[in-house]
Amino acid sequence: MADYWKSNAKKYCEFCKCWIADNKPSVDFHEKGKRHKENVALRLKNIFRQSAKDHKEKKKLDEDFKKMEKAALESYKKDVERNADYTSQLLNQQLEKNKTKKTCPASVNDETKQRNQNKVNESNEDKELKLGTKILKIWYEAVSDEGYTYYWNTVTRESVWEPPEEGFTSLDEQKKLEKEKIQKEGKKKIEEARHKEDREKVKAEECRAFMEREKMKKRAKVVERIDQKSTRGLTPRGNPYGSWATIKRR
Repeated sequence: MADYWKSNAKKYCEFCKCWIADNKPSVDFHEKGKRHKENVALRLKNIFRQSAKDHKEKKKLDEDFKKMEKAALESYKKDVERNADYTSQLLNQQLEKNKTKKTCPASVNDETKQRNQNKVNESNEDKELKLGTKILKIWYEAVSDEGYTYYWNTVTRESVWEPPEEGFTSLDEQKKLEKEKIQKEGKKKIEEARHKEDREKVKAEECRAFMEREKMKKRAKVVERIDQKSTRGLTPRGNPYGSWATIKRR
């Protein structure tokens, strides 16, 4: 039969950054020490300080995001007001392309006018598109570079000098319709930006709540561990070198 010495297990203290014997008396003695208590208090203080710092940075980030969204909306509003006639410009460009097919009023004779009038009468049904009880006018008033007023069909691309009998959309009505269209598109984009901002706020709030929950869990574990260790009673002092084991020879 021979005797041998068995080494004791070690335990690492995360607060003090050192190794201690992994037995109840040694652990209790270390945790009741002044240095260990100071390190625990310092760790808790750092946790609370970091939490406050993270909350402050998150708040600043939210404020910066709101400023960026507000600046973007203001810039978009200015662009809408400054380029309100953008669609009208595109319409004029299209008219210029079709101008090569037109002649000046001096060269338009009675036969051409009569032929145009006959075409208008023959295709009367095609020139009036109805949407419910409201008639959608397909003739638009326009002005040539020389200052002459003419009318062009948005369906057949035909142009005449005389006002169509079935009616037409005047220049003032075109400006009004274009303005309403731009305002509608602007409102739509503003609403989309608001919805996006709301979604970002919800996402940021969920992220903040998750971080707070994780920090609270860590704090609760640390406090619970401290409470458990502080409530432990004194136990008989054990052998710091471990126990002896006896080996029997066969």
